[in-house]
Amino acid sequence: MFQHRNSVKKWLVTIALIASFLQATHAEDKGREQIEKNSPADNSSQSEEGNQIEEEGQTEGDDRAEEGEQPKGDDQISYFYIGGKLGLNIYQHSCESWSTSCDKEDFAAGVFAGYQFNNMFALEMTYLDLGDATATYMQNTTQQKYTGSMTGIDLSGLAYLNISDDFSAFARAGIFHWQGENSGPYHQRKANGFSPTIGAGLAYQLSERWQVRAAYQYFHGLGDDEIGGTNANLATIGISYQFKPETITVIETADITLEKVTFAVLFDFDKSKIVQPESLNAVVNRLTLYPQATVSLTAYSDTKGSVKYNFKLSERRLKSVHQYLIDRGVNKDQITSKNLGSSASVIDNNSEEHRHLNRLVQVLLPAVTIPSSQEQK
Repeated sequence: MFQHRNSVKKWLVTIALIASFLQATHAEDKGREQIEKNSPADNSSQSEEGNQIEEEGQTEGDDRAEEGEQPKGDDQISYFYIGGKLGLNIYQHSCESWSTSCDKEDFAAGVFAGYQFNNMFALEMTYLDLGDATATYMQNTTQQKYTGSMTGIDLSGLAYLNISDDFSAFARAGIFHWQGENSGPYHQRKANGFSPTIGAGLAYQLSERWQVRAAYQYFHGLGDDEIGGTNANLATIGISYQFKPETITVIETADITLEKVTFAVLFDFDKSKIVQPESLNAVVNRLTLYPQATVSLTAYSDTKGSVKYNFKLSERRLKSVHQYLIDRGVNKDQITSKNLGSSASVIDNNSEEHRHLNRLVQVLLPAVTIPSSQEQK
């Protein structure tokens, strides 16, 4: 028989403290960080009359982003973990046949730490308190109570079989270094030794780093002739915190080629207000996403009125487009401007329709290649 020196209350407090520590650690965990270096491609073509964008499109250098080498998957990740468990232990041969009463069951508790080599194998060390076994014997017409206890350190290997992404089964086998104690009214005996242990269980992944598990474990040949021998059957429910490394996913992309785009921003007669400013949104997007991209603005006017007046009018139109881009985050160094007034025309001025088409700011987005090593803003 064995004397139980550590009460179940002490173990409950210990497990609660461990759980509090793990919860605090978990609250500080940043979780899984993902870095994606992929550039969006807007491969579109638009061609409309007037002041709509006539765009041949943006194309990627290799049509599709090529995914770079990925980090090791979950089946290759290795990490440490710690946890605790509570359960019920039943001693198999803890009482002699002539006992008048026998209590073979008691609460058990343990704390453990381990190293997960991959998703199939782990090595785990556990400190276990298997609880008390008590028996009463009639001696000299008096009922005498004897109590035995068993504690120890279990070192086991665990083999896992994944059932689903979050659910797995496992088997374990190892050695248990036990320390037993047997006390009664006239003696107190102690002994220690080694016994084999095997077990099996189910594990469920609650989140990225938290896991719960239910398990059965069998201990063979605990004790010796001095304190008495027994086997033990232990059922537990446990929780563990896994110190997994942060997951970083890097996706590399091919070089992106932004093709040449040109279109006109048209104006009403003798006006410098942009009629359809939304036509410039594609320009703003391109220049703010890709700092390497540039735009060239060229202002024109029709031939009605004096050359001097038309030059100032086209200058105001040029400033309207330029300021619109600046106000929406475009860097001024990405913009080049030129004012031609009525000294040059995109078409003759022989009709009202042609003169309307000459009242414009021509927008040119030169072709540019964006290296894959450079990120967008």
